[in-house]
Amino acid sequence: MITLWNKQSDADVLYAQADIIFEQHYSPYVLQGEPRGGDSDVEKELSTLFNQIGTEKDVTPVIEKLQKIHDSIDSEYEYSLYADDIVWYLALAYLKGHNLEKAKELLKPLAENGHEEAITLLKAIEAF
Repeated sequence: MITLWNKQSDADVLYAQADIIFEQHYSPYVLQGEPRGGDSDVEKELSTLFNQIGTEKDVTPVIEKLQKIHDSIDSEYEYSLYADDIVWYLALAYLKGHNLEKAKELLKPLAENGHEEAITLLKAIEAF
């Protein structure tokens, strides 16, 4: 007699946990009124990207755009004003995309600088 059962793979369990943690930590970005540095186009662009992380099923295009912005933070003054937000939301995008190592890599410097949400999220990711 053969017994069949539906056993989830370790990866499926890991992805389900990542999805739960993402839902617990993601919140839509809200425009702050007066944009930092006076450039409302940059804030609108970032707001759109940050909010797509929560609404899009496939976050790969968002990750690609945010990663390019992240890589240019040091040379683009307008983006440097939003550096922590860019790193935070990029880490969340990687988490949603199930790239936990990249999410942790981004969160560590934020956590080391006392970013409370990053500390909490990093601990949650490292717990599994």
